[in-house]
Amino acid sequence: MKAAFRLTAMFGLVIGVDYHSVSGADVGTAFTYQGFLEKPAGIPVDDTCDFRFSLYAAPTGGSAIGDSPQTVTDVTVTRGTFTMPIDFGAAAVDGTARWLAIEVQCSDDADFVPLDSQRVELTPAPYSIRAGSGVGGPDALNVTPSGDVGIGTTTAGAKLDVNGATRTTTLEIMGGTPLVQPLVWWGYCQFGDAAVPIDPVISVAAGVGHALAIRNDGTLVGWGANTYGQINVPSGTFVSIAAGYFHSLAIRSDGTLVGWGWNDDGQTNVPSGTFAAVAAGYYHSLALRTDGTLIGWGRNDFGQADVPNGSFVAVAGGESHGLAIRNDGTLAGWGRNDFGQANVPDGTFIAVDGGDPAHSLAIRSDGTLVGWGDNTNGQTNVPSGTFTALGAGYQFSVALRDDGTLAAWGSNTNGYTNVPSGTFTSLGVGYSCILAIRSDPPPLDAALRLYADSALKPGSNTWTIWSDRRLKKNIEPLSGALDRLLQLRGATFNWLNPATQGGITGTQMGLIADEVARVFPQWVGRDAKGYQTLTVGGFEALTTEAFRELRAEKDRQLAERDCELETLRSEIAELKRMIGVAASER
Repeated sequence: MKAAFRLTAMFGLVIGVDYHSVSGADVGTAFTYQGFLEKPAGIPVDDTCDFRFSLYAAPTGGSAIGDSPQTVTDVTVTRGTFTMPIDFGAAAVDGTARWLAIEVQCSDDADFVPLDSQRVELTPAPYSIRAGSGVGGPDALNVTPSGDVGIGTTTAGAKLDVNGATRTTTLEIMGGTPLVQPLVWWGYCQFGDAAVPIDPVISVAAGVGHALAIRNDGTLVGWGANTYGQINVPSGTFVSIAAGYFHSLAIRSDGTLVGWGWNDDGQTNVPSGTFAAVAAGYYHSLALRTDGTLIGWGRNDFGQADVPNGSFVAVAGGESHGLAIRNDGTLAGWGRNDFGQANVPDGTFIAVDGGDPAHSLAIRSDGTLVGWGDNTNGQTNVPSGTFTALGAGYQFSVALRDDGTLAAWGSNTNGYTNVPSGTFTSLGVGYSCILAIRSDPPPLDAALRLYADSALKPGSNTWTIWSDRRLKKNIEPLSGALDRLLQLRGATFNWLNPATQGGITGTQMGLIADEVARVFPQWVGRDAKGYQTLTVGGFEALTTEAFRELRAEKDRQLAERDCELETLRSEIAELKRMIGVAASER
Protein backbone atom coordinates (compact mmCIF):
# COMPACT_ATOMS: atom_id res chain seq x y z
CA MET A 1 0.00 0.00 0.00
CA LYS A 2 1.45 3.34 -0.99
CA ALA A 3 1.87 5.76 1.90
CA ALA A 4 -0.37 8.80 1.81
CA PHE A 5 2.24 10.87 3.62
CA ARG A 6 5.99 11.27 3.76
CA LEU A 7 8.21 12.03 6.75
CA THR A 8 11.04 14.24 5.44
CA ALA A 9 12.70 15.26 8.71
CA MET A 10 12.84 13.65 12.12
CA PHE A 11 14.20 14.61 15.51
CA GLY A 12 13.97 12.24 18.47
CA LEU A 13 15.69 11.71 21.81
CA VAL A 14 15.79 8.35 23.53
CA ILE A 15 16.73 8.65 27.17
CA GLY A 16 19.08 6.09 28.64
CA VAL A 17 21.96 5.39 31.07
CA ASP A 18 19.98 6.18 34.21
CA TYR A 19 16.56 7.49 35.10
CA HIS A 20 17.05 8.80 38.62
CA SER A 21 18.27 12.05 40.13
CA VAL A 22 20.68 12.12 43.06
CA SER A 23 17.70 11.94 45.41
CA GLY A 24 16.51 8.74 43.76
CA ALA A 25 13.42 10.38 42.28
CA ASP A 26 12.25 8.92 38.99
CA VAL A 27 12.68 11.48 36.20
CA GLY A 28 10.61 9.47 33.73
CA THR A 29 11.26 7.62 30.49
CA ALA A 30 9.32 9.73 28.00
CA PHE A 31 11.10 11.40 25.10
CA THR A 32 10.10 14.15 22.69
CA TYR A 33 9.55 13.27 19.05
CA GLN A 34 9.45 15.94 16.33
CA GLY A 35 8.96 15.53 12.62
CA PHE A 36 8.09 17.21 9.36
CA LEU A 37 5.14 15.62 7.57
CA GLU A 38 4.31 16.22 3.93
CA LYS A 39 2.24 14.69 1.17
CA PRO A 40 3.98 12.86 -1.69
CA ALA A 41 3.65 15.99 -3.88
CA GLY A 42 5.88 17.81 -1.41
CA ILE A 43 3.07 19.82 0.22
CA PRO A 44 3.45 20.28 3.99
CA VAL A 45 0.45 19.01 5.97
CA ASP A 46 -1.81 21.44 7.81
CA ASP A 47 -4.25 19.25 9.73
CA THR A 48 -5.10 17.53 12.99
CA CYS A 49 -3.83 13.94 12.89
CA ASP A 50 -3.52 10.82 15.02
CA PHE A 51 -0.17 8.99 15.19
CA ARG A 52 0.60 5.37 16.11
CA PHE A 53 4.14 4.37 17.08
CA SER A 54 5.65 0.91 17.55
CA LEU A 55 9.18 0.40 18.88
CA TYR A 56 11.57 -2.30 17.60
CA ALA A 57 15.08 -3.46 18.47
CA ALA A 58 16.04 -3.96 14.82
CA PRO A 59 15.44 -2.19 11.48
CA THR A 60 13.48 -5.20 10.14
CA GLY A 61 11.74 -8.20 11.58
CA GLY A 62 11.12 -9.01 15.20
CA SER A 63 8.27 -8.05 17.46
CA ALA A 64 7.44 -4.66 18.86
CA ILE A 65 8.89 -4.06 22.31
CA GLY A 66 7.94 -2.06 25.36
CA ASP A 67 4.54 -0.48 25.61
CA SER A 68 3.85 -0.72 21.89
CA PRO A 69 1.90 0.53 20.09
CA GLN A 70 1.65 4.07 21.44
CA THR A 71 -1.23 6.12 19.98
CA VAL A 72 -1.19 9.90 20.25
CA THR A 73 -4.41 11.57 19.11
CA ASP A 74 -5.37 15.07 17.99
CA VAL A 75 -1.85 16.21 17.14
CA THR A 76 -1.76 19.62 15.48
CA VAL A 77 0.42 19.58 12.36
CA THR A 78 1.28 23.14 11.29
CA ARG A 79 2.97 23.60 7.91
CA GLY A 80 4.24 20.05 8.25
CA THR A 81 5.79 20.42 11.71
CA PHE A 82 4.58 18.40 14.71
CA THR A 83 5.87 17.62 18.23
CA MET A 84 4.69 15.07 20.81
CA PRO A 85 5.90 13.05 23.81
CA ILE A 86 6.18 9.23 23.59
CA ASP A 87 6.82 6.77 26.43
CA PHE A 88 7.53 3.09 25.78
CA GLY A 89 8.66 2.43 29.37
CA ALA A 90 12.09 2.05 31.00
CA ALA A 91 12.68 -1.52 29.84
CA ALA A 92 12.29 -0.53 26.19
CA VAL A 93 14.74 2.40 26.19
CA ASP A 94 17.86 1.10 27.87
CA GLY A 95 20.32 3.23 25.89
CA THR A 96 20.70 0.99 22.85
CA ALA A 97 19.55 1.79 19.33
CA ARG A 98 15.87 1.54 18.57
CA TRP A 99 13.66 1.80 15.46
CA LEU A 100 10.18 3.30 15.12
CA ALA A 101 7.37 2.16 12.84
CA ILE A 102 5.02 5.11 12.35
CA GLU A 103 1.44 5.29 11.11
CA VAL A 104 -0.73 8.36 10.71
CA GLN A 105 -4.41 9.10 10.26
CA CYS A 106 -5.48 12.65 9.34
CA SER A 107 -8.95 14.11 8.83
CA ASP A 108 -9.42 12.74 5.31
CA ASP A 109 -8.17 9.22 6.05
CA ALA A 110 -10.43 6.26 6.82
CA ASP A 111 -7.71 4.41 8.75
CA PHE A 112 -4.06 4.59 9.78
CA VAL A 113 -1.54 4.39 6.95
CA PRO A 114 2.23 3.82 7.30
CA LEU A 115 4.52 6.78 6.69
CA ASP A 116 7.47 4.90 5.23
CA SER A 117 8.28 1.40 4.09
CA GLN A 118 11.24 1.29 6.47
CA ARG A 119 11.45 1.91 10.18
CA VAL A 120 13.01 5.13 11.44
CA GLU A 121 16.12 4.77 13.57
CA LEU A 122 16.41 6.59 16.88
CA THR A 123 19.89 7.17 18.29
CA PRO A 124 20.35 6.81 22.06
CA ALA A 125 21.49 9.74 24.17
CA PRO A 126 22.23 10.00 27.92
CA TYR A 127 19.76 11.83 30.15
CA SER A 128 21.50 11.96 33.53
CA ILE A 129 24.34 10.32 35.40
CA ARG A 130 23.60 8.74 38.73
CA ALA A 131 25.62 10.12 41.63
CA GLY A 132 25.13 7.08 43.86
CA SER A 133 23.28 7.09 47.17
CA GLY A 134 21.91 10.50 46.31
CA VAL A 135 25.21 12.28 47.10
CA GLY A 136 27.67 13.32 44.38
CA GLY A 137 31.40 13.76 44.73
CA PRO A 138 33.19 17.11 44.33
CA ASP A 139 33.33 16.76 40.53
CA ALA A 140 29.96 15.06 40.10
CA LEU A 141 26.92 16.27 38.23
CA ASN A 142 24.06 16.50 40.72
CA VAL A 143 20.39 17.15 40.08
CA THR A 144 18.13 18.22 42.92
CA PRO A 145 14.44 17.19 43.16
CA SER A 146 13.49 20.77 42.24
CA GLY A 147 15.44 20.53 38.98
CA ASP A 148 18.54 22.58 39.91
CA VAL A 149 21.81 21.28 38.44
CA GLY A 150 25.08 21.43 40.36
CA ILE A 151 28.61 20.75 39.14
CA GLY A 152 31.08 20.26 41.99
CA THR A 153 28.43 20.93 44.63
CA THR A 154 25.84 18.67 46.26
CA THR A 155 23.54 21.56 47.20
CA ALA A 156 22.76 23.29 43.91
CA GLY A 157 21.06 26.59 44.62
CA ALA A 158 20.31 27.72 41.04
CA LYS A 159 19.30 26.26 37.69
CA LEU A 160 23.04 25.91 37.03
CA ASP A 161 25.45 25.96 40.01
CA VAL A 162 29.14 25.49 39.17
CA ASN A 163 31.63 24.92 42.03
CA GLY A 164 29.20 26.63 44.38
CA ALA A 165 30.07 30.07 43.05
CA THR A 166 29.29 30.45 39.34
CA ARG A 167 25.52 30.73 39.19
CA THR A 168 22.97 31.96 36.70
CA THR A 169 19.23 32.11 36.47
CA THR A 170 18.87 34.39 33.46
CA LEU A 171 21.52 33.31 30.93
CA GLU A 172 20.08 32.88 27.44
CA ILE A 173 21.90 31.91 24.26
CA MET A 174 19.69 32.33 21.22
CA GLY A 175 20.18 31.21 17.65
CA GLY A 176 19.73 28.25 15.33
CA THR A 177 17.35 27.77 12.46
CA PRO A 178 13.84 27.01 13.74
CA LEU A 179 11.36 25.00 11.72
CA VAL A 180 9.13 28.04 11.44
CA GLN A 181 8.04 29.59 8.16
CA PRO A 182 9.50 33.14 8.19
CA LEU A 183 6.88 34.33 5.70
CA VAL A 184 3.16 34.87 6.05
CA TRP A 185 0.97 35.23 2.96
CA TRP A 186 -2.71 35.78 2.32
CA GLY A 187 -5.11 36.86 -0.41
CA TYR A 188 -5.15 34.99 -3.72
CA CYS A 189 -1.60 33.65 -3.88
CA GLN A 190 -1.37 31.25 -6.79
CA PHE A 191 1.34 29.04 -5.34
CA GLY A 192 1.13 26.11 -2.96
CA ASP A 193 2.64 25.97 0.51
CA ALA A 194 5.28 23.50 -0.66
CA ALA A 195 6.73 26.06 -3.04
CA VAL A 196 7.37 28.70 -0.36
CA PRO A 197 10.93 28.69 1.03
CA ILE A 198 11.54 28.35 4.74
CA ASP A 199 14.90 30.15 4.49
CA PRO A 200 15.26 33.32 6.57
CA VAL A 201 14.72 36.24 4.17
CA ILE A 202 15.16 40.00 4.43
CA SER A 203 13.05 41.29 1.52
CA VAL A 204 10.05 40.05 -0.50
CA ALA A 205 8.21 41.06 -3.68
CA ALA A 206 5.09 39.66 -5.37
CA GLY A 207 3.81 39.70 -8.95
CA VAL A 208 0.59 38.12 -10.21
CA GLY A 209 1.32 34.46 -9.54
CA HIS A 210 4.94 34.53 -8.49
CA ALA A 211 7.06 35.83 -5.63
CA LEU A 212 10.70 36.69 -4.98
CA ALA A 213 12.79 37.04 -1.84
CA ILE A 214 16.32 37.97 -0.85
CA ARG A 215 17.82 35.50 1.60
CA ASN A 216 19.94 36.60 4.56
CA ASP A 217 23.09 35.87 2.54
CA GLY A 218 21.93 38.11 -0.32
CA THR A 219 21.04 35.32 -2.75
CA LEU A 220 17.64 35.18 -4.48
CA VAL A 221 14.83 32.65 -4.33
CA GLY A 222 11.67 32.60 -6.47
CA TRP A 223 8.51 30.52 -6.33
CA GLY A 224 5.05 30.26 -7.85
CA ALA A 225 4.10 30.56 -11.52
CA ASN A 226 6.98 30.20 -13.97
CA THR A 227 5.30 30.32 -17.40
CA TYR A 228 7.75 32.96 -18.61
CA GLY A 229 10.73 32.05 -16.42
CA GLN A 230 9.86 34.77 -13.92
CA ILE A 231 11.17 32.70 -10.97
CA ASN A 232 14.35 31.51 -12.68
CA VAL A 233 16.42 33.74 -10.44
CA PRO A 234 20.01 34.60 -11.36
CA SER A 235 22.99 33.72 -9.17
CA GLY A 236 24.93 36.25 -7.14
CA THR A 237 24.03 38.54 -4.26
CA PHE A 238 21.40 41.27 -4.38
CA VAL A 239 20.13 44.25 -2.41
CA SER A 240 16.75 45.04 -3.98
CA ILE A 241 13.97 43.23 -5.92
CA ALA A 242 10.74 44.03 -7.76
CA ALA A 243 8.06 41.90 -9.41
CA GLY A 244 5.81 42.95 -12.30
CA TYR A 245 2.91 41.12 -13.92
CA PHE A 246 5.08 38.29 -15.30
CA HIS A 247 8.57 39.75 -15.02
CA SER A 248 11.18 40.22 -12.31
CA LEU A 249 13.94 42.74 -11.59
CA ALA A 250 16.79 42.91 -9.08
CA ILE A 251 19.75 45.10 -8.17
CA ARG A 252 23.01 43.26 -7.61
CA SER A 253 25.36 44.05 -4.73
CA ASP A 254 27.53 46.05 -7.14
CA GLY A 255 24.53 48.25 -8.09
CA THR A 256 23.92 46.81 -11.56
CA LEU A 257 20.47 45.68 -12.73
CA VAL A 258 19.24 42.32 -13.98
CA GLY A 259 15.81 41.40 -15.39
CA TRP A 260 14.14 38.14 -16.37
CA GLY A 261 10.72 36.73 -17.26
CA TRP A 262 8.19 38.02 -19.80
CA ASN A 263 9.78 40.56 -22.13
CA ASP A 264 7.24 41.28 -24.89
CA ASP A 265 7.47 45.01 -24.16
CA GLY A 266 11.18 45.06 -23.36
CA GLN A 267 10.50 45.32 -19.62
CA THR A 268 13.49 43.10 -18.76
CA ASN A 269 15.91 44.89 -21.12
CA VAL A 270 17.59 46.61 -18.20
CA PRO A 271 19.75 49.70 -18.72
CA SER A 272 23.44 49.87 -17.85
CA GLY A 273 24.79 51.79 -14.90
CA THR A 274 24.42 51.50 -11.15
CA PHE A 275 21.15 51.82 -9.25
CA ALA A 276 19.79 52.40 -5.76
CA ALA A 277 16.16 51.27 -6.20
CA VAL A 278 13.97 49.42 -8.70
CA ALA A 279 10.20 49.15 -9.26
CA ALA A 280 7.88 47.28 -11.63
CA GLY A 281 4.46 48.06 -13.06
CA TYR A 282 2.38 45.56 -15.03
CA TYR A 283 4.47 45.73 -18.19
CA HIS A 284 6.91 48.56 -17.53
CA SER A 285 9.93 48.99 -15.29
CA LEU A 286 11.42 51.91 -13.35
CA ALA A 287 14.71 52.43 -11.55
CA LEU A 288 16.51 55.05 -9.51
CA ARG A 289 20.15 55.57 -10.49
CA THR A 290 22.77 56.10 -7.79
CA ASP A 291 23.07 59.74 -8.94
CA GLY A 292 19.38 60.26 -8.01
CA THR A 293 17.95 60.37 -11.55
CA LEU A 294 15.13 58.13 -12.80
CA ILE A 295 14.88 55.88 -15.85
CA GLY A 296 11.92 53.95 -17.26
CA TRP A 297 11.53 51.28 -19.95
CA GLY A 298 9.02 48.73 -21.25
CA ARG A 299 5.42 49.46 -22.26
CA ASN A 300 4.70 53.17 -22.58
CA ASP A 301 1.12 53.48 -23.89
CA PHE A 302 0.21 55.87 -21.04
CA GLY A 303 3.61 57.54 -20.71
CA GLN A 304 4.40 55.36 -17.69
CA ALA A 305 8.03 55.01 -18.80
CA ASP A 306 8.45 58.78 -19.42
CA VAL A 307 10.03 59.61 -16.08
CA PRO A 308 10.36 63.20 -14.83
CA ASN A 309 13.64 65.07 -14.49
CA GLY A 310 15.19 65.89 -11.16
CA SER A 311 16.83 64.12 -8.25
CA PHE A 312 14.91 61.47 -6.29
CA VAL A 313 15.30 59.13 -3.32
CA ALA A 314 12.55 56.54 -3.99
CA VAL A 315 10.49 55.16 -6.90
CA ALA A 316 7.35 53.00 -7.22
CA GLY A 317 5.21 51.62 -10.04
CA GLY A 318 1.46 51.15 -10.35
CA GLU A 319 -0.32 49.21 -13.09
CA SER A 320 0.38 51.89 -15.73
CA HIS A 321 1.65 54.84 -13.71
CA GLY A 322 4.76 55.80 -11.79
CA LEU A 323 5.47 57.60 -8.53
CA ALA A 324 8.66 58.93 -6.94
CA ILE A 325 9.87 60.94 -3.96
CA ARG A 326 12.12 63.90 -4.71
CA ASN A 327 15.20 64.80 -2.66
CA ASP A 328 13.17 67.42 -0.79
CA GLY A 329 10.52 64.81 0.15
CA THR A 330 7.85 65.98 -2.29
CA LEU A 331 6.08 63.57 -4.65
CA ALA A 332 6.03 63.25 -8.43
CA GLY A 333 3.53 61.23 -10.47
CA TRP A 334 3.22 60.35 -14.17
CA GLY A 335 1.58 57.92 -16.58
CA ARG A 336 -2.04 56.79 -16.62
CA ASN A 337 -4.24 59.25 -14.75
CA ASP A 338 -7.88 58.40 -15.50
CA PHE A 339 -8.70 58.28 -11.74
CA GLY A 340 -6.23 60.95 -10.69
CA GLN A 341 -3.75 58.33 -9.50
CA ALA A 342 -0.83 60.47 -10.72
CA ASN A 343 -2.17 63.70 -9.14
CA VAL A 344 0.13 63.59 -6.12
CA PRO A 345 -0.71 65.47 -2.90
CA ASP A 346 1.36 68.26 -1.36
CA GLY A 347 3.70 67.72 1.56
CA THR A 348 6.79 65.64 2.25
CA PHE A 349 6.87 61.85 2.27
CA ILE A 350 9.04 58.85 3.19
CA ALA A 351 7.36 56.01 1.23
CA VAL A 352 5.05 55.63 -1.80
CA ASP A 353 3.40 52.87 -3.87
CA GLY A 354 1.03 52.50 -6.80
CA GLY A 355 -1.83 50.00 -6.94
CA ASP A 356 -3.98 48.25 -9.51
CA PRO A 357 -5.54 49.50 -11.54
CA ALA A 358 -5.59 53.12 -10.49
CA HIS A 359 -4.89 54.12 -6.90
CA SER A 360 -1.85 55.39 -5.01
CA LEU A 361 -0.64 55.49 -1.40
CA ALA A 362 2.09 57.34 0.49
CA ILE A 363 3.44 57.76 4.00
CA ARG A 364 3.97 61.37 5.07
CA SER A 365 7.09 62.46 6.95
CA ASP A 366 5.14 62.31 10.22
CA GLY A 367 4.26 58.64 9.54
CA THR A 368 0.60 59.19 8.65
CA LEU A 369 -0.98 57.79 5.48
CA VAL A 370 -2.61 59.41 2.47
CA GLY A 371 -4.36 57.77 -0.48
CA TRP A 372 -5.69 59.05 -3.81
CA GLY A 373 -7.04 57.85 -7.15
CA ASP A 374 -9.67 55.12 -7.64
CA ASN A 375 -11.66 54.52 -4.45
CA THR A 376 -14.31 52.10 -5.72
CA ASN A 377 -13.72 49.73 -2.82
CA GLY A 378 -12.44 52.21 -0.24
CA GLN A 379 -8.82 51.44 -1.06
CA THR A 380 -7.80 55.07 -0.49
CA ASN A 381 -9.73 55.46 2.81
CA VAL A 382 -6.54 55.22 4.82
CA PRO A 383 -6.61 54.38 8.55
CA SER A 384 -5.27 56.68 11.26
CA GLY A 385 -2.01 56.07 13.05
CA THR A 386 1.64 56.08 12.03
CA PHE A 387 3.25 53.63 9.62
CA THR A 388 6.66 52.56 8.30
CA ALA A 389 5.84 50.60 5.10
CA LEU A 390 2.94 50.13 2.68
CA GLY A 391 1.80 48.34 -0.46
CA ALA A 392 -1.04 48.73 -2.98
CA GLY A 393 -2.66 45.78 -4.75
CA TYR A 394 -5.77 45.20 -6.85
CA GLN A 395 -8.30 47.56 -5.20
CA PHE A 396 -6.89 46.89 -1.74
CA SER A 397 -4.16 48.45 0.39
CA VAL A 398 -1.88 47.19 3.17
CA ALA A 399 0.44 49.03 5.56
CA LEU A 400 2.80 48.22 8.40
CA ARG A 401 2.24 50.20 11.60
CA ASP A 402 5.20 51.50 13.56
CA ASP A 403 4.54 48.85 16.23
CA GLY A 404 5.01 46.12 13.61
CA THR A 405 1.33 45.16 13.28
CA LEU A 406 -0.53 45.16 9.96
CA ALA A 407 -3.52 47.10 8.67
CA ALA A 408 -5.43 46.51 5.42
CA TRP A 409 -8.45 48.15 3.79
CA GLY A 410 -10.37 48.24 0.52
CA SER A 411 -11.58 45.14 -1.34
CA ASN A 412 -11.76 41.91 0.65
CA THR A 413 -12.66 39.65 -2.29
CA ASN A 414 -9.95 37.12 -1.47
CA GLY A 415 -9.48 37.97 2.18
CA TYR A 416 -7.11 40.83 1.41
CA THR A 417 -8.03 42.74 4.56
CA ASN A 418 -7.93 39.70 6.87
CA VAL A 419 -4.45 40.52 8.13
CA PRO A 420 -2.62 37.97 10.31
CA SER A 421 -1.79 38.73 13.94
CA GLY A 422 1.73 39.28 15.17
CA THR A 423 4.46 41.72 14.25
CA PHE A 424 6.32 42.03 10.96
CA THR A 425 9.32 43.81 9.48
CA SER A 426 8.43 44.31 5.80
CA LEU A 427 5.82 43.73 3.09
CA GLY A 428 5.63 42.50 -0.47
CA VAL A 429 2.32 43.30 -2.18
CA GLY A 430 1.39 41.97 -5.61
CA TYR A 431 -1.71 42.05 -7.79
CA SER A 432 -3.70 39.71 -5.51
CA CYS A 433 -1.21 38.36 -2.98
CA ILE A 434 0.38 39.86 0.13
CA LEU A 435 3.53 38.57 1.81
CA ALA A 436 5.01 39.74 5.11
CA ILE A 437 8.19 38.80 6.97
CA ARG A 438 7.66 37.86 10.59
CA SER A 439 9.31 39.93 13.32
CA ASP A 440 10.40 38.50 16.66
CA PRO A 441 12.48 41.11 18.47
CA PRO A 442 14.09 39.60 21.59
CA PRO A 443 12.93 40.85 24.97
CA LEU A 444 15.62 42.79 26.81
CA ASP A 445 15.16 41.23 30.24
CA ALA A 446 18.18 38.91 30.43
CA ALA A 447 21.36 39.57 32.36
CA LEU A 448 23.23 38.44 29.26
CA ARG A 449 21.55 37.74 25.94
CA LEU A 450 23.33 36.83 22.74
CA TYR A 451 21.26 37.32 19.62
CA ALA A 452 22.12 37.89 15.96
CA ASP A 453 25.75 38.80 16.68
CA SER A 454 24.85 41.30 19.38
CA ALA A 455 24.83 41.31 23.18
CA LEU A 456 22.97 43.22 25.88
CA LYS A 457 24.91 44.17 29.04
CA PRO A 458 22.57 46.07 31.40
CA GLY A 459 24.10 48.05 34.25
CA SER A 460 27.34 48.93 32.48
CA ASN A 461 28.33 50.55 29.22
CA THR A 462 31.84 49.12 29.05
CA TRP A 463 33.37 45.77 28.18
CA THR A 464 36.81 44.44 29.06
CA ILE A 465 39.04 44.23 25.99
CA TRP A 466 42.63 43.21 25.26
CA SER A 467 44.90 46.25 25.07
CA ASP A 468 48.42 45.05 25.94
CA ARG A 469 51.08 46.69 23.76
CA ARG A 470 52.61 43.24 23.26
CA LEU A 471 49.49 42.21 21.34
CA LYS A 472 49.62 45.11 18.86
CA LYS A 473 51.75 46.25 15.96
CA ASN A 474 51.94 49.21 13.53
CA ILE A 475 51.22 51.58 16.41
CA GLU A 476 51.00 55.18 15.14
CA PRO A 477 49.77 58.36 16.86
CA LEU A 478 46.41 59.84 15.87
CA SER A 479 46.36 63.25 14.24
CA GLY A 480 43.57 65.66 13.40
CA ALA A 481 41.26 64.05 15.97
CA LEU A 482 39.55 67.31 16.94
CA ASP A 483 38.81 68.33 13.35
CA ARG A 484 37.34 64.90 12.59
CA LEU A 485 35.19 64.85 15.71
CA LEU A 486 33.88 68.33 14.93
CA GLN A 487 32.56 66.98 11.61
CA LEU A 488 30.12 64.79 13.54
CA ARG A 489 26.69 66.11 14.45
CA GLY A 490 24.80 65.18 17.57
CA ALA A 491 21.04 64.97 17.15
CA THR A 492 17.84 64.25 19.03
CA PHE A 493 15.35 61.78 17.59
CA ASN A 494 12.52 59.32 18.28
CA TRP A 495 12.50 55.69 17.16
CA LEU A 496 9.94 54.94 14.43
CA ASN A 497 9.31 51.48 15.90
CA PRO A 498 10.21 51.38 19.61
CA ALA A 499 9.20 47.71 19.84
CA THR A 500 12.24 46.73 17.75
CA GLN A 501 14.52 48.94 19.87
CA GLY A 502 13.85 47.35 23.24
CA GLY A 503 10.71 49.41 23.84
CA ILE A 504 12.70 52.65 24.05
CA THR A 505 10.32 55.60 23.74
CA GLY A 506 10.67 59.36 24.09
CA THR A 507 13.33 61.68 22.71
CA GLN A 508 16.77 60.14 22.33
CA MET A 509 20.23 61.58 21.69
CA GLY A 510 22.84 60.15 19.36
CA LEU A 511 24.54 60.15 15.99
CA ILE A 512 23.10 59.35 12.55
CA ALA A 513 24.95 56.52 10.82
CA ASP A 514 24.49 58.07 7.36
CA GLU A 515 26.38 61.18 8.51
CA VAL A 516 29.01 59.29 10.49
CA ALA A 517 29.89 57.23 7.38
CA ARG A 518 31.31 60.33 5.70
CA VAL A 519 33.83 60.83 8.53
CA PHE A 520 34.39 57.39 10.06
CA PRO A 521 33.22 54.81 7.48
CA GLN A 522 34.82 52.03 9.52
CA TRP A 523 32.23 52.63 12.25
CA VAL A 524 29.25 52.00 9.97
CA GLY A 525 27.93 48.62 8.85
CA ARG A 526 24.65 47.09 7.71
CA ASP A 527 22.44 44.45 9.29
CA ALA A 528 20.65 41.63 7.47
CA LYS A 529 17.75 43.94 6.55
CA GLY A 530 20.05 46.59 5.07
CA TYR A 531 19.73 49.08 7.95
CA GLN A 532 22.92 50.95 8.81
CA THR A 533 24.49 50.08 12.16
CA LEU A 534 26.98 52.05 14.23
CA THR A 535 29.88 50.51 16.15
CA VAL A 536 32.02 53.26 17.63
CA GLY A 537 35.54 51.89 17.88
CA GLY A 538 38.38 53.94 19.32
CA PHE A 539 36.22 56.84 20.48
CA GLU A 540 38.20 57.06 23.72
CA ALA A 541 41.42 57.41 21.73
CA LEU A 542 39.89 60.13 19.56
CA THR A 543 38.61 62.12 22.53
CA THR A 544 41.94 61.73 24.33
CA GLU A 545 43.81 63.15 21.35
CA ALA A 546 41.15 65.81 20.81
CA PHE A 547 41.61 66.97 24.44
CA ARG A 548 45.38 66.92 23.89
CA GLU A 549 44.97 69.09 20.77
CA LEU A 550 42.66 71.45 22.68
CA ARG A 551 45.19 71.66 25.52
CA ALA A 552 48.02 72.30 23.07
CA GLU A 553 45.93 75.03 21.40
CA LYS A 554 45.08 76.51 24.80
CA ASP A 555 48.73 76.40 25.89
CA ARG A 556 49.71 78.12 22.64
CA GLN A 557 47.10 80.81 23.20
CA LEU A 558 48.24 81.29 26.81
CA ALA A 559 51.87 81.53 25.70
CA GLU A 560 50.93 84.13 23.11
CA ARG A 561 48.94 86.07 25.73
CA ASP A 562 51.86 85.92 28.17
CA CYS A 563 54.17 87.17 25.45
CA GLU A 564 51.77 90.00 24.64
CA LEU A 565 51.48 90.87 28.34
CA GLU A 566 55.24 90.88 28.70
CA THR A 567 55.52 93.18 25.69
CA LEU A 568 52.87 95.48 27.20
CA ARG A 569 54.69 95.49 30.52
CA SER A 570 57.90 96.47 28.77
CA GLU A 571 56.12 99.19 26.82
CA ILE A 572 54.44 100.52 29.96
CA ALA A 573 57.75 100.48 31.80
CA GLU A 574 59.36 102.41 28.94
CA LEU A 575 56.52 104.93 28.93
CA LYS A 576 56.90 105.43 32.65
CA ARG A 577 60.62 105.95 32.22
CA MET A 578 60.06 108.50 29.46
CA ILE A 579 57.42 110.33 31.53
CA GLY A 580 59.86 110.45 34.46
CA VAL A 581 62.63 111.88 32.30
CA ALA A 582 60.30 114.53 30.86
CA ALA A 583 59.14 115.52 34.33
CA SER A 584 62.68 115.90 35.61
CA GLU A 585 63.64 118.12 32.72
CA ARG A 586 60.84 120.54 33.58
